[in-house]
Amino acid sequence: MSDVWTWDRMIDEFVALGGAADNVRLGQGDCGRGLFPIDPAKPVRLHTPPNLLIERGFAVFEDGAWRVARDAPVGDRERHFFERYQAAFCWEAGGQDECTTFVETMDAIPRSLRDLLPAEFRLDSLFEGDPALRVQTRFLTSRAINMQGRSMLMPIVELVNHRTGKALFDLKMGVSVSGTFDGEVLVRYQHTDALGIFQEWGFASREPIAFSLPLLVGRGDRAFGVNRELQKTVKRDSVRMPTVKLNGKLVTLSHIMLGNVKSPELPRRIFLSLMEDIPRVNAEEFFDEIRNINRQKFLKFIAALDEYEGAGVSLLRKMCDYQLETMSYCTGS
Repeated sequence: MSDVWTWDRMIDEFVALGGAADNVRLGQGDCGRGLFPIDPAKPVRLHTPPNLLIERGFAVFEDGAWRVARDAPVGDRERHFFERYQAAFCWEAGGQDECTTFVETMDAIPRSLRDLLPAEFRLDSLFEGDPALRVQTRFLTSRAINMQGRSMLMPIVELVNHRTGKALFDLKMGVSVSGTFDGEVLVRYQHTDALGIFQEWGFASREPIAFSLPLLVGRGDRAFGVNRELQKTVKRDSVRMPTVKLNGKLVTLSHIMLGNVKSPELPRRIFLSLMEDIPRVNAEEFFDEIRNINRQKFLKFIAALDEYEGAGVSLLRKMCDYQLETMSYCTGS
């Protein structure tokens, strides 16, 4: 029997290890390589079970290939599957080339422009360090999902591409995608904004929500510290709200929504609601100042981008345009 791992042979082993890949094939679409229904009239079901999820810290690069660390809590058969899958359908089947192209695109951005990137954008890791190591880091980052604070690699399901407006991954007992798809099988990777998509996956995407950059704003005897910890939320009246900490005169919020395409009144309403219990705060003025600081940082960087050309410059400009566009959806309260 040939030792070549075809798609069908790989899927057979995937299913034998507890996975599911019903009515799905590998193909090329508008987003590049991705997954498509064999029969669009029938539902697709993909499921990577917990035993096939590999914690990112246990993925090691040896002799030009991805391996599972020897001390990883992984069965021999699962280990063998992960390593063969990486070679046949992931790293050596286009993943390395995609990530190398991205790193080279970023490196082509002039040093003078990189120095103008606002620190709050947190894009330093795209430019610093050995290019080969950055290719490996980009590869892992773009194929991992956060599950209860752990970054997990998810064979097969990681081939599904992102599209705004689609459902998120189902994280019950592994990682799943299901439904009927007219064309490519697509999901929304994360509840984040255009900047967050670029930080994690390196492409520009028009997202329906925009969040603030991390910043510190002082006014009178109050100061606001704003983070970008989007996972830290509390539920109030069916709405996911950021967490708030009060330490003396400092009010710290896990994050702040600044724009919402579907509910443009929601960002200001959430902020005003959070401030109801904080004494001596002019919530309207603080919210407007936070929005203005964010706008100015993106507009200033776009102005700097206009002096340069190149694929990386165009990518950054598009990300900034998308973020500002979504931030404009903030009216009423």
